[in-house]
Amino acid sequence: EEARDALAVALYSCLFDWLVSRINSHLQGHPTYVPNNANKRICVFDIFGFENLDKNSLEQLLINFANEKLQCLFDKSLIQDEQEEYEAEGISWESIEFKDNQECVDMLETKPFGVIP
Repeated sequence: EEARDALAVALYSCLFDWLVSRINSHLQGHPTYVPNNANKRICVFDIFGFENLDKNSLEQLLINFANEKLQCLFDKSLIQDEQEEYEAEGISWESIEFKDNQECVDMLETKPFGVIP
C-alpha cells in the first residue's frame, strides 16, 4: 500500500512538473510574453502569501490549496458573516476589505474541469 501511494505521488508530481513546463512554454510563444516577467507565473499563494518559491511542486500546490480553503473559510465566517450581521442589526462599524481568492479555489476544485477533482 505504501509503495502504491509513493508511486502515485511520484507520477502526479512528474505530471504536474510536465504540465507547468508545457504552460510556461506556451506562454513564451505568446505575443505579450516578457522573459522573467513576474506576472507570468502559475501559482496559488498560501495564507498571506508567505512563500515565493523558485520551483513549485505538486505537494506545495496541495499545501497552498488547503491553506487557501482555510483562508476562505476564515474570511467568510469571521469577516464577511460578521459584517453582514452588524449591518442587519444596525451596528456602526468600519468595513474591512479583504482579498477573496474563492475564484482561484473554485478553478482548482470545481467539477468536472477543476485541476483537483
